[in-house]
Amino acid sequence: MAGNKVLREALTIGGGQWAGYTHAFTNAAANQWLTQDWSTYEGVSLWLYGNNTGGALFVDVMDNRNPGSTTDDAERWSADIPDDFAGWRFFQFAWGDFHRKDIGNGAPNDGFGRTEIHGYAIGGYGSVPMGAQVYYVDDVGVIVRTTAIDDFEDGLLPSGTDPNGIGVGFITWNHPAASAAITITDSPPAPVPGAVAGNKVLREALTIGGGQWAGYTHAFTNAAANQWLTQDWSTYEGLCLWLYGNNTGGTLFVDVMDNRNPGSTTDDAERWSTDIPDDFAGWRFFQFAWGDFHRKDIGNGAPNDGFGRTEIHGYAIGGYGSVPMGAQVYYVDDVTIFGNTGSAAAPLQAQFGLTTYEAAEGAAAVINITLSVPPTQTVTVTYRTAEAYARPDRNFVPISGTVTFAPGDTEKTFTVQTLDDGKPSGDQQVMLNLTSVTNADFGYRRRALLTITDTDAANPAMVDDFEGHHPFQSDGRVRLTIRDIPAGSPLALPGQGPYEQVLKISVPAPLEATNTASITRTFAAGQNWSGFGNLAFWFYGADSGVPVKVHLLDNQAPTLPPPSQWVMAWSDEFNDPAGSPPDANAWGYEMGDGTMNGIPGWGNSEEEFYSDSPDNVALDGNGNLRLRLLALDPATTDKVCWYGPCKYTSARLLTKNRTEFRYGRIEARVQVPPGESGLWPAFWSLGTNIDQVGWPQAGEIDIMEYVSRVPTQIFGTIHGPGYSGGSAYGNSYDFGAPVAATYHTYAVEWAPDEIHWFVDGINYHNAVPANVAPSEWVFNHPFYLLFNLAIGGNFGGAISPNLTFPQDMLVDYVRVYQAADTAERFEATFVDNSAGWRLVSIPFSTFTRSAVQPAGAPNDGLTLTNMTGYGFDLQVGQNAAPDSRTFHLDQVHLTITAPTAVTIAEASGSRTQPAPWQPLAAAMTVLTLLAAALVVRRRRLA
Repeated sequence: MAGNKVLREALTIGGGQWAGYTHAFTNAAANQWLTQDWSTYEGVSLWLYGNNTGGALFVDVMDNRNPGSTTDDAERWSADIPDDFAGWRFFQFAWGDFHRKDIGNGAPNDGFGRTEIHGYAIGGYGSVPMGAQVYYVDDVGVIVRTTAIDDFEDGLLPSGTDPNGIGVGFITWNHPAASAAITITDSPPAPVPGAVAGNKVLREALTIGGGQWAGYTHAFTNAAANQWLTQDWSTYEGLCLWLYGNNTGGTLFVDVMDNRNPGSTTDDAERWSTDIPDDFAGWRFFQFAWGDFHRKDIGNGAPNDGFGRTEIHGYAIGGYGSVPMGAQVYYVDDVTIFGNTGSAAAPLQAQFGLTTYEAAEGAAAVINITLSVPPTQTVTVTYRTAEAYARPDRNFVPISGTVTFAPGDTEKTFTVQTLDDGKPSGDQQVMLNLTSVTNADFGYRRRALLTITDTDAANPAMVDDFEGHHPFQSDGRVRLTIRDIPAGSPLALPGQGPYEQVLKISVPAPLEATNTASITRTFAAGQNWSGFGNLAFWFYGADSGVPVKVHLLDNQAPTLPPPSQWVMAWSDEFNDPAGSPPDANAWGYEMGDGTMNGIPGWGNSEEEFYSDSPDNVALDGNGNLRLRLLALDPATTDKVCWYGPCKYTSARLLTKNRTEFRYGRIEARVQVPPGESGLWPAFWSLGTNIDQVGWPQAGEIDIMEYVSRVPTQIFGTIHGPGYSGGSAYGNSYDFGAPVAATYHTYAVEWAPDEIHWFVDGINYHNAVPANVAPSEWVFNHPFYLLFNLAIGGNFGGAISPNLTFPQDMLVDYVRVYQAADTAERFEATFVDNSAGWRLVSIPFSTFTRSAVQPAGAPNDGLTLTNMTGYGFDLQVGQNAAPDSRTFHLDQVHLTITAPTAVTIAEASGSRTQPAPWQPLAAAMTVLTLLAAALVVRRRRLA
């Protein structure tokens, strides 16, 4: 309304900085720190004015302090709000949305009790530089408890009689000259404000003359409608509902039917009533405290013992003709009781003690399960490890089990054994789920996140380690596979950990007398090797006597030619048999609902659970990659999402750490799914530095997004710092016909300081730095690709009740065109003259310029400052035995010392040697490698 006052919060926040305000509750004199009891409420709500900076806003609640504390050691519980919106937005957080926030103040760690709330805080954290901004806050409130009595969404109005012949369920009544009829409809004259499409309401047709009455009663009953039941409303504070009026001037009313006389066989329930003048037209929300009700004597011999509300038999809504009201149709929705007097017994709920746990690799993580109150009977809770980025039996031991609480017990523990893989693989995540509970309900922490922290230092000089995938393009008839080698195997690498994955190179017998099998990998951006002296690697030979040539790619031409001169650099045609998984050397999976990525709901309130199951992602046998969205039954699924039991599974593929690109034409031929509103498939890309700088600083290029609520359009967009989320820079293309009707080819042509979007060859959007100025342009570094099929969320929108399943997104191909390879080639050779592992170290000084060079290659020597790739050539004779055509490769890395000749360290079976990265890591701290990511220039043949 006019004159409404709000809080103005001016914040200046740079990257990694924070600022905000706290309201520490106090007295009128502001000289005492007071507390409030929020334990009977359900959460916190507020209005917030955002600026779409891409930074992180947050709301902190300050819970209890340590006994006798004289410092600010209040335990903080926090909910995050991405600043990806502009203008006012209403936020509502249940207590389960808050996570414990350790600010190093020695706070207790005893759960979110909420009986001694010391205040709240609202601020921002510079996950990206947020600059100088002004935010506004209004109506910070706590959310009252509500329980819906009737929302009419089941479409049913059951009725019957109890053993005494009393009508139960939904019953109409009226004066002899009046009439009443009730039905369920999803087509009232106007929708209930804020209701979703298809919302059902009760339609009440009344004809009431002067002095007459009519209406309906809901007398609570069982499913068979043959017993009159009661509900206990004594711990609630009142009743509310939506009512559609007709402005007749008559009187509407709501009756609550309280207790009956002991042993009664008649309808003698005591009525308590509140009046609603029918002086309004359309929908209006009404909220009544119990004190608004007066006793209504209808001559039925009801008790007269006060409005106890412990045995509520039902309610009634009707009208009385204080004036003739005529024939009218009223509508009712969301009859609800609200509030909490605090006298209600706390519910018995089982949940994890914390939302997040952490353990160093190799340690046992101790996980606690708690009950909210001591039970009076035995409670059992089952648990299991669920989806994970950590590898089962490599990073942790999968576990499932049951804990049993005897009466009076409130906490039990179990352990998850983590494993030290001996590799610098980064922190790994595992979700923990509570799967069932007896004699209690689930609390809000039904799932928890376990992070396994990596204790192995990464080697900055490691080039390729072949863990799970390889980056090579192969020429000739060579086969490349990743081989898993356990410790103790005859193929074990000297000094390896429990497991080591290596590259197996198999060269079939050539058709000619000799054959050269080549494998080459290129980088998305040049790397600077000038601070190193050698290229080293572990090589498992076959004592074949053949020379092995190592080649280097140096100094690609710096100028990007026009798109007309680009050539195919990489593609995936998806031509393998039906049911085949996507190529693991190109595609990885993201899993779950986003919680393991730190963004529950994938940052957009999406409702899908991503899986690597072939049910959700596989090749279809017709030359397509198929991403499939499936519906789950929340009542039976064991998958748990941020909103409760999961409703849908789907797939999200990405080329991160596998196939990454800087510049070129990136295109895919895609058919989006044909379903009703709620679908959100996308073909897009993210900056490879996202783990270091976060989103949107890393940049996002949406090559194609489609939302089925806008069935004729597709969207192309960039997101960066200051222009992300709802303020991203993008455009749409309208086909004038359903996008899902056929395949379309979506592409971007990307060069330094420019990106151009195409669909079916039509250029419909362009972006250059001036379009986002003064914000930073963040698109001149490598990116990786993603495909996903989402449902719901901020952009996907409301999910149609008519949506059928499965829904498929089909990808015919992905192709990348880039500038032709002009890198200068250099080579050096060693001989495969023994079997088993050898550490081969080749000084850069021994490489010579190759005789054969690509067109446009420079001739300026091996600079090492802009290395764009490396590879191997293996010569195999036609009559070579199969064993002499198989080699293994691992841990390609750089070393500092510079001998003058190739050195080969033989590895005997009894030798134990630390893995190469361990002695190197400390020495490498003074050196810097240019950040770079790989691109697999591999063309798959149909």
